[in-house]
Amino acid sequence: MRTLIVSIIALVAMCGSDALKAQYGPLPGGGGGGSSIKWRYETATRTLTLTGYGRIPDYSTAHPAPWAVRQREIEKIEIGSGVTIVGDYAFAGCTALTSVKISESVTEIKDGAFSGCTALSSFALPANLRRIGRDAFAHCSALTAVSLPESVTEIGRGAFSSCTALRSVTVAWPVPLALSQPIFQSVPFANVRLNVPRGTSAAYRTAPVWSEFQQIYAVANMEIAGRQIYAADGVLYLSLSQPALVRVYDLSGRLLLTHDAPSGSSTLRLMPGYHVVQVGDSAEKVWVGN
Repeated sequence: MRTLIVSIIALVAMCGSDALKAQYGPLPGGGGGGSSIKWRYETATRTLTLTGYGRIPDYSTAHPAPWAVRQREIEKIEIGSGVTIVGDYAFAGCTALTSVKISESVTEIKDGAFSGCTALSSFALPANLRRIGRDAFAHCSALTAVSLPESVTEIGRGAFSSCTALRSVTVAWPVPLALSQPIFQSVPFANVRLNVPRGTSAAYRTAPVWSEFQQIYAVANMEIAGRQIYAADGVLYLSLSQPALVRVYDLSGRLLLTHDAPSGSSTLRLMPGYHVVQVGDSAEKVWVGN
């Protein structure tokens, strides 16, 4: 009898240990429309991964996501290729989140999806993103830089409201995106630099919402396989969808520096002049002004 009890206790302990290593499962209903999304949370790395095809469902306080019980410990989120829509409040309140990788297949980030992620300082938006919902990144109080791809055609009210650490916003639209409602409420406009494509400064200075920025700079820009690179005032601005090794050469082919760039936004200070910037297997010539 004693042996049986010991065996049962050992079995329970083993099961409990496995449960602490990972949690996973399909999302109920898969988000509808033929979607099939699975999630997995690894306790050891504090990483939440979503894979499959279709949309991540909408969630709310009354109907929270299955990983909501871990929202104060999740540090990394990886949204895999095949996911197309991030649902309402899917990752809201993940206060320990510092790293987000969003697949290029994502075309919409819905209302409040990343709101209240107070430790998130940077991220890269996918090159095919079309819509950013209301309050999508509201109250991300550590966020310092945002790069908005040209593919975006709609941004909801308050999408970046109360991002009080914001210092740089980079846009790629040759014509300012028309906005009928504010998206940067409670952001310190006097401290935020708006980087716009060369030749468009005048248009942004008179466009609703964009005209509120007091620092508007025209920069050269290029796109390397979905990555955004801008140069201005001796600084190279990088916005990458995933970490990459960046090499900078002069025009004679001499290697000037290497940089392990994280996913999201980062900067490098360079001497003025032409440089060849290599990101992974792609390389482009970039002019860095004074």
